[in-house]
Amino acid sequence: MNKFKPFITGTAAYGPFTEKSDIDIVMMYYHADKLKASLEEAGYTIREPNKIINPNYKGFEFDIAGRSFNIICIATRKEYKEWLYATDEMRDVGPYDNREARIKRFTQFRNNYHQ
Repeated sequence: MNKFKPFITGTAAYGPFTEKSDIDIVMMYYHADKLKASLEEAGYTIREPNKIINPNYKGFEFDIAGRSFNIICIATRKEYKEWLYATDEMRDVGPYDNREARIKRFTQFRNNYHQ
């Protein structure tokens, strides 16, 4: 059993989710590589993320049925656990309407994660 399964984060997980929201999915690189290859084989267009918004971003984006998906690639178990912990904590505090405040709070949770 693989305990590092992909999971949804961002506003799709803890709000506020709207018609225009993308779906953020965290996954280990080996899962992401397989997904990307399958999408390309099926003819989907893969986009590089906007490095201006987040220069440290590792992943890719694509659209299916009018919805944008954002794949966040994780390299280490620690990073995976930080993202999962922060996502769970954000669910507990509820939605932040202000994007900058939401990102700041999420980052605080990630930085406060202890194994």
